[in-house]
Amino acid sequence: MTQAIETRQPSHLIRDYQNSIATSRDAFNAIHKEETLFGANAGAFQGNQAGPAESRPSAYEIFNAWANEELKKLIAAKNSEKLTGMLSTQDAFDAWHACLLRSFDDNWNTHAREGYPLSRRQLHKLVNLFVKWLRIKVPADIRALIEKHGHVPLNAPTLERLRDLLSDRTLVFPDNAVFDNWYTEVQTRIRAFTEGNGGSPLIVDVWCRAASLGDPDAE
Repeated sequence: MTQAIETRQPSHLIRDYQNSIATSRDAFNAIHKEETLFGANAGAFQGNQAGPAESRPSAYEIFNAWANEELKKLIAAKNSEKLTGMLSTQDAFDAWHACLLRSFDDNWNTHAREGYPLSRRQLHKLVNLFVKWLRIKVPADIRALIEKHGHVPLNAPTLERLRDLLSDRTLVFPDNAVFDNWYTEVQTRIRAFTEGNGGSPLIVDVWCRAASLGDPDAE
């Protein structure tokens, strides 16, 4: 007797995501439509300022100066033909990503006023916005590696959308002390979802953002 194999039909939301992969990828590759200087606008720093109101440098200025220096490093890596190797596998990409996190955290601690730390949530989000922004500065083969291995910049509207996509309404931002472990778990879950349903984490990001009204990072 042949045993029936139970199959689960994808939810309406998953089907919507799958049907949107091509248009989301087109949007990711529409590099001429990027409007930010280095991936984040001033609204992305709400709730995580670098000092009292009107103090300088602002959080936005610290981020942009850091991003500009990191861009110079990547241009040097590209010129020495090392950039592809830095991004060619998930492990290599994640090692580079960890270096960016340390670099921006150190830079923030150097330039922000005492008593104005950068939360781990904001740190990861801003680094990921910068990484996604880099697609406009690199050739198509490197852009494809960023799309394949990049992480989702997690903000409140995106997380709300992910709760439904992953069928997990318990998915909420944790306390700062445990954020890094939570972040790794969530990014792993998103990547596993795309392995079964197509696309990539950054295509999930584009799809989530398409449902947002206004600036999803201004939170």
